[in-house]
Amino acid sequence: MDYSSKNKSLEREKINLSERLDLLSRDGVSEKGNLSKQLEKLQDSHQRLTEENEFVKDERDKKLREFHQRIEKDRDTYSTKKRETDLKV
Repeated sequence: MDYSSKNKSLEREKINLSERLDLLSRDGVSEKGNLSKQLEKLQDSHQRLTEENEFVKDERDKKLREFHQRIEKDRDTYSTKKRETDLKV
């Protein structure tokens, strides 16, 4: 085997390896970009769900206060009617 053909063979192998390295490098950058987008999307979803959760909690608390007030009012009404009935008897 002469040095010239060996040199050409090594040059072709070097080019192939360089291309493969280039492809792997681009794939890594592409994957990093995709992961960054996915992370951003997940963070946005998390933020939106947290806000929705807070809204639902606020609505729940509001309804609980309304029900509590209604119960207190009904209790007062019942007590008043009971006293009136007791006085009549």
